[in-house]
Amino acid sequence: MEEYTILDIEQQVSHDIVIGKYAEYILAIHKKKYGDRAAQAVIERAVKIYAESQKQVENESMNNNVLLVGKVQSGKTSNLEMLSAIAFDNGYNMLIIYGGYDNTLLGQTTGRFKKTFGIEDMGERGKPILLSTAMPNELAALNNDILEELIEEEKTIIITAMKRPNALDKVNTVLKKLDAFKIKAYIIDDEGDQASLNTSKDKSADSSATYAQICEMKRLLRDPLYFSVTATPHANIFLDNISELCPASAKLIEPGEGYCGGECYHMGDSDAIFPIDPDDTVVMDEGRMPDSLREALYHFILASVIIKYKGEEESTMIIHSYRNRDPHSLIYTMVNSFRDNLISQMADEEGKEIALRRFSGMYNKYFSEEVKEKYPFVTIKEDIPKVTKKVYVILKNSDGAATQGFEALKRHRIYVGGDLLQRGVTFENLLTTYYTRWAAQGNMDTNLQRARWFGYRRKYLDICKIFTTKEISEQYSVLTDIELELWEQFHDVQEGSLRIDEMIISADSTKQKPTRGNVVNIKKLYFKKNWMKQRQGVFDVNQVNYNNAIVRRFLDMLEFSKTTLGRTDDETSARVAKSAPKQFAKLMDEMQGIFEHDPFDKVYLNKILGEESEINIIIMPDNDGNGRKRRFYSDNNVNNIHQGPDKTEVAARKYHGDAAVVVDKQQINIQIHNIKPYKDGQEVEGCMQYMFAIFIPRTKKYYVRGDIE
Repeated sequence: MEEYTILDIEQQVSHDIVIGKYAEYILAIHKKKYGDRAAQAVIERAVKIYAESQKQVENESMNNNVLLVGKVQSGKTSNLEMLSAIAFDNGYNMLIIYGGYDNTLLGQTTGRFKKTFGIEDMGERGKPILLSTAMPNELAALNNDILEELIEEEKTIIITAMKRPNALDKVNTVLKKLDAFKIKAYIIDDEGDQASLNTSKDKSADSSATYAQICEMKRLLRDPLYFSVTATPHANIFLDNISELCPASAKLIEPGEGYCGGECYHMGDSDAIFPIDPDDTVVMDEGRMPDSLREALYHFILASVIIKYKGEEESTMIIHSYRNRDPHSLIYTMVNSFRDNLISQMADEEGKEIALRRFSGMYNKYFSEEVKEKYPFVTIKEDIPKVTKKVYVILKNSDGAATQGFEALKRHRIYVGGDLLQRGVTFENLLTTYYTRWAAQGNMDTNLQRARWFGYRRKYLDICKIFTTKEISEQYSVLTDIELELWEQFHDVQEGSLRIDEMIISADSTKQKPTRGNVVNIKKLYFKKNWMKQRQGVFDVNQVNYNNAIVRRFLDMLEFSKTTLGRTDDETSARVAKSAPKQFAKLMDEMQGIFEHDPFDKVYLNKILGEESEINIIIMPDNDGNGRKRRFYSDNNVNNIHQGPDKTEVAARKYHGDAAVVVDKQQINIQIHNIKPYKDGQEVEGCMQYMFAIFIPRTKKYYVRGDIE
């Protein structure tokens, strides 16, 4: 069961927002399904999102695109249901929702909205009508006469569309027949980072097919509210302004109590991860069942027995090892044979005893002492043959239609597949995951969407297990860190202290890219373990004076002491002080013409500063106030602000050079140099200025929005 936390609403929303029949109906449904507290949280969140979206619509300086960000399998659909109900109560009469890019996802979305809104037939009074691209004849029959009748009866329209060009074109064909001025519509693009975005190489001139249909729909509906919903916004935040889907605002859909995401599985000492031998994939390639897969199957059967004692009748396992379909059939055959052989073996007492001894060993290996104490093997063992008989293997790809019948009647399901086992598909009571698919240079958003073990699993987390390689587990730990950082930035976006186009995605310890290179233009920024030295000087006298005054005020706040760092003769090399990172961040923000240029960038330096508790400020010697003479080129770039060692031979040195003046190599060190600039051998009058060199204590790599090509 999905649950939601109560969110504090800091500001009163507009009193003009009506909580009418649709919202009251959905609220009652949610209370029955999730409980009062959880249902109340959903409606409060939806009201707030709706209210802020209306302010955005009224603001002519903003587009009408809203990015809604949740977590993988965190119950976003319930929030969308309530958001839709509130929109209907407040004058909107049409919802178009993109329900995925295949029939499975479209059917899931259509069925969910139909059930939640209680839609039994088209003519039912007081209920919306629901049309779908899966029912093209009914959709095509919508015309202005029907629209007039629906408006008179105050019946709203829900259209679910597969996110493919042909399907969206069917919707657009209908919209072209309708009087747009009688329609007040909004669009919900579920999984809005997938299939919707422009994949054309020249995005300023060309549009890919699906993106073109979405843009056409927005034009036909006269620029409607467009909610792009995703748990992996890695592409959306890097969309440039030429994209008609570039978000103007972003809102978080917080997961609720009981949600288990990356923090639960991939941080700290998680018992849910069981590392398997990487060579097991080779064994599988050779057509043999690896021991780890065999043991995962034992685990699933045992966990399925235990979850029955917890009051659940169904359970799921997924096996995700290959993208291509051919290996899926091989795995299906192996797993199905294993299941059949177990059933056959346990049909007689002697074989049953042998099998149960094997199950007992697996129980001791994979389940905690707490679980074994609460559910002793002697108590559960008689249920093992019964559950095994109800295990069904389902081939989840286009070749597996014969195995997919009567899915709802199959209590304990093992899914074998690839792409159909990832984005958007929900697996209830997922107890066992066997996951070995990994691309060395894959995409963060795609890999995060494959983590179907995320979800509301707290009640049975003690019996969940993920069988995967150490490398994959470590990479999901990295992904978890990145996701946490991303959510911190989204909180700043919501509060107005950060713009979406200022967001960054860190990429330490991974070869993964944020997203597909054909949908957004991104660039890498590297911060290496050495000095980042200012290259460009300032040659506007007024700007120089302004900047110098800011630096002096900053230095006056600090307490400096002399140091001999970098020297071997105990002579003073510099003066040093500690500073709060926020103090230097303020200086960067106030200064002009410095931190906007390579190798600096205020946004990304602020990110690094935010990871430190204190930094070291180093005032380099300035020739008794006369400044250090440095040569500049015609493009205003300095040759090198750093002074090198006084001798080539290390043993003979008294000074190892400016680069050796580092207080603590595990912290950020910022050198401030008072530079007297020369061009063509002549001093540039009035332009003596402070320049900066920054030592970064560890390698950093970030992805940021790239320039429009």
